[in-house]
Amino acid sequence: NLNVRRMPGLYFVVLETLEKFVSVRVLDETDEWYFVMTNEFTFGYISKEYTQELTDTYVIVDKSVQRLYLYNNLDLTISTPVTTGKNSTPSDTGKFQIYNKEKGRYLVGADYRTWVDYWMPYNMGEGLHDATWHNLFGSQGYKTGGSHGCINLPPDIADDIYDNV
Repeated sequence: NLNVRRMPGLYFVVLETLEKFVSVRVLDETDEWYFVMTNEFTFGYISKEYTQELTDTYVIVDKSVQRLYLYNNLDLTISTPVTTGKNSTPSDTGKFQIYNKEKGRYLVGADYRTWVDYWMPYNMGEGLHDATWHNLFGSQGYKTGGSHGCINLPPDIADDIYDNV
């Protein structure tokens, strides 16, 4: 966990504590500290020592708003609603690497066998893929009607994400 402090220094009041892998918006910086705005709209300082700036191409999935953001060299190139894992099978949180890409395959589980046009696995079986069987993208419907842990993409944007990751 990372503390957001009122001023740059370890002895200043903690305003908020961030969980691992949470993104923040950097507004300014000094040699050792970032001045940031958090997702809870808290403004404060975090130590550079415990942070990592993302570069190259990466995807951030914000489960709280059911949205995916694809960045290429710090430029936001795609923003789209998604559906993550339902409450009983939540999507894992963390930093993962897509280790393969496939066009056209069946996803098979204990109670399903589903065709997808685009499959981008990460984290030992979870993955990004298109989902033609529902229209819950960006809604709170994921809580009961979401995935088994994967990140479901709207069919009309899945190919663009596939081409860019």
